[in-house]
Amino acid sequence: DYGKRLSMLYPHIFGQPERYLVFSTSVYRAKQSAQACLQGIGNKDDYHWGPQIDQILKINNFFIKEPNNSNNVSCQYAKLMGLNQSGCYEENINLYEKRRDRDTLRSMIERHDMAFPLYNVLLDLIQLCINEKNPKGYLFFAHDSTLAPLLYLMGFIDPMNYKNEDLLPFGARLEILITNDREISFYVNGDLKKKLSLPNL
Repeated sequence: DYGKRLSMLYPHIFGQPERYLVFSTSVYRAKQSAQACLQGIGNKDDYHWGPQIDQILKINNFFIKEPNNSNNVSCQYAKLMGLNQSGCYEENINLYEKRRDRDTLRSMIERHDMAFPLYNVLLDLIQLCINEKNPKGYLFFAHDSTLAPLLYLMGFIDPMNYKNEDLLPFGARLEILITNDREISFYVNGDLKKKLSLPNL
């Protein structure tokens, strides 16, 4: 659905396969998200993933411990997605989410400097997009635990009021849009957080 939305909103970018690039960590569910988004866009199926992308997008190794082909999912997730529940594991979701909130909060505060590699990549891409005559798009797929330190670094979330569920489920996203009139807008999960007018260079 997100891929379809992108193709409808920005056909001048996502209607032309050569105009956009897609990157994912090598974690299985991040790759699944990239593949599903590409299916929604509907005009190409190739994307970049692997160790070199992990170095940029696996900012927070604190949570990333799953094997590439993990079928070990929670029963709550299995029920929600209509999956076979024979191999799922039960968990107290409230206790689990509280622990994740605490771990993510600690991680944001202690490890937000690990977001600098992706932050610098985004700055470089913003500069590239400003200088480009033809519009281009870049899509990155990773964990919410990658996004949280980045949003903290950029000042878009208050760690003392943060809950992991604020970035879930299946839709945690940061969108950066640069328009022809040299405005740059930052959206978190679809909500406008900041808009800046870029000076003429």
